[in-house]
Amino acid sequence: MGSAGDSAVASMVDATKPRAAAWALKHRCYDAWHRDPAACRQAADDLLALAATQQTDLQIWALSAWALGIAALTEGRLADALARLQQAQSRFEQEGNRQHAAETRVPQIAVLAMLGRQEDALMCGEAARQCFEAHGDLRSAAKVDINLGTLLSRQERHAEAEPSFRRAAVRAARAGDAELSILADGALAHALAWQFRFAEAALMFDRARQRAASRGLVGLVSQMHQGLGHIALLRGHWPVALQELVTAVHLAQQAGAAPQRLLEAEMALADAYLAVNLLAEAATLYGRLADTAAALPAPTELAWATLQQARALGRLGDTEAALDGFGRAAALYRSAGHATLLGLVMLGRGHVELAEGDATSAMASADAAIAALADSGIVGWCLEAELLRAAALAGSGQAGLAQSAFGRVLGQCEGHAPLPHLAWQAHLGLGRLAQAAGNREVAREAFERALAHTELARVALPGDELRSAQGSDAEAPHQGLLALALADGQAEPVLLAMERGRGRALALALADRHGLAAQPGAEPPEQAMRLAWLRQQWQQAVAMGDTDRSPALAARVQALEQDLLETQRRSGLFAAAGLDLDLAEPKPHPRKLTAHGAAAGEPTQHDSLAGGAIVVPDPAVGIASAPTTPPNFGLVALGQLRSALGAERALVAFQLLEEGLPGERLLACVATTDGVQHHDWPVQALAERMRSLRFQMDALRFGNGLMARHGPLLLTRTRALLQRLHADIWAPLVPLLGGRRHLTVLPHRALHYLPFAALHDGRQWLAQEHSITLAPSAASWLALQRRPAPKAAPARALVLGVGGPGLPHVAREAEAVAAVFGPAARLLLGADATLAAWADQAGQADVLHLACHGQFRADNPAFSYLQLGDGRLALHALGRQQLRAGLVVLSACETGVGRVAAGGEVQGLVRAFLLAGARNVLATLWPVDDEATASLVGTFYSALAGGVAPSLALQQAQARAAGAGAHPFHWAGFVLHGGG
Repeated sequence: MGSAGDSAVASMVDATKPRAAAWALKHRCYDAWHRDPAACRQAADDLLALAATQQTDLQIWALSAWALGIAALTEGRLADALARLQQAQSRFEQEGNRQHAAETRVPQIAVLAMLGRQEDALMCGEAARQCFEAHGDLRSAAKVDINLGTLLSRQERHAEAEPSFRRAAVRAARAGDAELSILADGALAHALAWQFRFAEAALMFDRARQRAASRGLVGLVSQMHQGLGHIALLRGHWPVALQELVTAVHLAQQAGAAPQRLLEAEMALADAYLAVNLLAEAATLYGRLADTAAALPAPTELAWATLQQARALGRLGDTEAALDGFGRAAALYRSAGHATLLGLVMLGRGHVELAEGDATSAMASADAAIAALADSGIVGWCLEAELLRAAALAGSGQAGLAQSAFGRVLGQCEGHAPLPHLAWQAHLGLGRLAQAAGNREVAREAFERALAHTELARVALPGDELRSAQGSDAEAPHQGLLALALADGQAEPVLLAMERGRGRALALALADRHGLAAQPGAEPPEQAMRLAWLRQQWQQAVAMGDTDRSPALAARVQALEQDLLETQRRSGLFAAAGLDLDLAEPKPHPRKLTAHGAAAGEPTQHDSLAGGAIVVPDPAVGIASAPTTPPNFGLVALGQLRSALGAERALVAFQLLEEGLPGERLLACVATTDGVQHHDWPVQALAERMRSLRFQMDALRFGNGLMARHGPLLLTRTRALLQRLHADIWAPLVPLLGGRRHLTVLPHRALHYLPFAALHDGRQWLAQEHSITLAPSAASWLALQRRPAPKAAPARALVLGVGGPGLPHVAREAEAVAAVFGPAARLLLGADATLAAWADQAGQADVLHLACHGQFRADNPAFSYLQLGDGRLALHALGRQQLRAGLVVLSACETGVGRVAAGGEVQGLVRAFLLAGARNVLATLWPVDDEATASLVGTFYSALAGGVAPSLALQQAQARAAGAGAHPFHWAGFVLHGGG
C-alpha cells in the first residue's frame, strides 16, 4: 500500500477479514521485493499496523515478522532480517503450521549465506526442502533449490550447484511461476559459465533476459545483463563485458534494487575495470565497495573487494598496500572456511613477489594457488596459477621446465573458448625464453602472437581512455620485438617495431575517429555545481591559511572529481553499448534456441531452458564473440610515410633504452624519402640534465626582476645546458638528416618535455635551422595530414582572451590576433569569453586562439583546464566538442605538458584537442611570459597570414626572438603538435 488512502482502505478491510488482509499485505510485500523496495517496506509497515490491532492472532504476527524480515533484507539490514524471519518461523511452529514455517526458511538461506554462515544456510535449506517435498509444494521447493544452488556457487562449487538449479527451473515451470523460472534459468546459466560452458550459458542468459523484459522485470533483466558480462569477462572479451556490466548497474539502479544486489552489480563492473587495466579506478571502486560490504554486512563481497583491490594495488606498484590487502582477504576467507578463494589470494601474492624479483617465493605461492584451485573446476583461475608458476620457473633460471609449462597453458587456452587474455601471456613467456636462448625467429613469432592478442582487444574497446589503459599489456611484447629488430640491424624493421608501441590508442582514434572513439557523456549539472563550490571553499581555506580545513576540502574535491569522471565513463560505455532497453518490447533474438532431453519423469519446460542440454552448432556464437579487426589497423605504412614526408622533411623517432640505468642508451630512427636509417648511442645523466634545464626555466617564471639583474649570466648557463643536451641527443643524428630543414619529431618518455627548438650546437639554436613539429607517432602524424590544413585566409577565427593576475597583456595579444584575421575573427574578451560561447562557436572556427590562464593537473590530467571568463574548460569535457580547426593555439601556461602513460600515450590538453578534431595544436611547455608571448604570437600569425605553414611560422617567430638575444624561456616553450 503506497499511500495514506491505501492504508485507510486496508484498515476498513482489516476490520472484517484481518487474516485475509494480512496475507494480501504479505503477498504484496513479496511481489514488490524485486520490483519496488519502497513498496515492499510500505506493505510491511501496513502489516505491522494491522498486527497491532490483532494482539492475540499468532498467525498475523507471524506474517508481520515475515514481511518485516523481507523489507529489512531488501534494505540490506541482514541481522534484522534474520531475526525477523526466525521470529516468523517460530510463531508458525507454535501455531502448528509446518508448511508456512518452512516457507520462512527460504529467505533465511540467503541471509545466512550473506552473513557468511554457510553451513547454517545449507542445513536450513535442506530442512525446508524436505518439508516442501513432503507437501508437494513445487514452487517453494524451487525457491529452496535456487538458494541452495546459489550457496554452493558462492563457494565456487558450481558443478554441485548445477543440479539444484536444474531442479528449480523444472519445478518453477511446472508450478507456472514465470518469474521464479527466469531466476532459476539465470542462476543455472551462471553456474554453467563458471564451468566454461559459455555457449550454453550465453543462450540461457539471453533467453532469460528476453523473458524478464517482456514481463517488465527490470531487476531480473539487470541480472541477465550481468551474467552476459560475466561470460565476456571469463572469455577475455573486454568491450562486451564493460557494456553489459554497465548496463546491469544502470538497470539495477533504475529498478531500485536492494543494496546487496547493487553491490554485486558494481563489483562485477569493478572486475571489468581491473581486467582492462583501469587500475587506479578499480582500486578506488573496490575500496568504496568494501566499505559498503562491511556496513551491510556482506562478508563474501567484503573479502572479494579486499582481494581485488589488493590485486589492483599490486599492479600499480604499491607492494606494501597490496600485501596488506592480501593478508586481510586471506583472514576473511579463512574465517568463512572458503579454502578455494585462498588460492586466488596466493595467486595475487605470487604476482607481486615475481614483480619484486623474488622468483622463489612466487613459485611457492603459485604451487599453493594451484593446489587450492585444483578442485574448483574454474579453468581460467587454474590456468592463471599455472602461468604464474611458469613465469616463476623462468625467473629462477629453469628455462626447460618453464617452456613446457607455458606450452601446456597455451594449449589449454586455445582449447577453451579460446581465452585470448591468458594466451597472450603464454606467448609472451615463450617469446622471452626463446629470445634468451638466441632463437630469434621463434621469439619473434611468439611476441607477434602476444601483441596480436593485445591489439585485437585494444581495437575493440570503445574510447581513448580504455584503449590507453590497455597499452600496458602491449609494452612487454613490443619491447621484445624492438630488441629483436635491433639485433637484426635493419633500420626499417626497427622503426616499425618502435611504432608498434608508440601512442597506438591515439593513432587508432585518429585513423577512424568517428567509427571507434566513444565520447564521454555530459557533466551532470548537480555534480559540476557541487565541484565548483567545493573548489571555491578549498581555495578560500588555502588563501586564509586554514590548515585544519584545507586538506579535508582538497580530499573532497578529488573524490568528487573521480565521481564525475566515473559518471561520464559509465555514460560513454552505456551509449557505446547501443542496447535496446525498451523492456516492454524486447528485440527477438536472432538465434533459434532448442531445449530437449528433460529429466526422467519431468515434462519438457514450456518457458525455461533448464530442462536439458542446449544444442549449439557454433561454440563461438553469442554475446562474447571475439573481435576480428586486424591487429595492424592504424599502423604506419613506410611507403605512405616517405611519400607524405616529401623532399624537405625528415621524421626523427626517439626511443630511450634502459632508461634510468647506468647503461642508458638512446635510439633514433630517421625516415626520409631516401629511406630509413637508425643509430643508437650511450647517453649520460640525461635525466639530471633535463632537471637542471627545467630548474633554469622555472627560475624565470615569477617575473622579469631576476632577468633584469642577471640576464646575461642566466642565458649563458641555460645555453651551456642546451649545448650539452644537443651533443647528447641531436649531434649524432645530424649526418642522417641530409640537410633537411623541416622535421617531425617523435619524442619518447622524458623527451616529451625537451624544448627541441632551443638545442644549441655552439653556433646557433635549432630553431634557427629547422622547423619542428612534434607528434606521438608516425601513424598519428599521417592521420593528421589528412585533416584540412590551416587556411591563410580562414573563413572564421575564434579568439578568446581572459586576463587576470600575472596576465596584463592578454587583451593586447587577443586583439592583435583578431586584427590579423579582420572580419573573419570573432573576438571575445574577459567575461564575454564564456563556456557557452566556446561550446556554441568553437566547432565552426578554422582557427582557435585561447589566451588565458591554464593548468596541467599531473595528479589527474582529465581536470587540466583553461580558465575562461565564467569557468574552467577542462580536458575531460573536450571530448564532446567536434572541431574542424586546422590550428588551435593555447596561449596559456603548461598547455603542452602531459603525463606519459603506458604505451607512449601522452595524456594532456594537446591530446584532447587532437581527438576533438584539430590538425595542429600550438602549446607551451612551461609558464609563459605574458609580454614575450604577445610579441611571439604576433610574429607567428603575421607569417601564417602570409601563407606560411604553422611549423615554419613558429620557426620564424622563434628564430627572430632568438636572434634578438632573448632567453629561451621567452620563446622555446611554444611547441607545435600535430600535422604541421
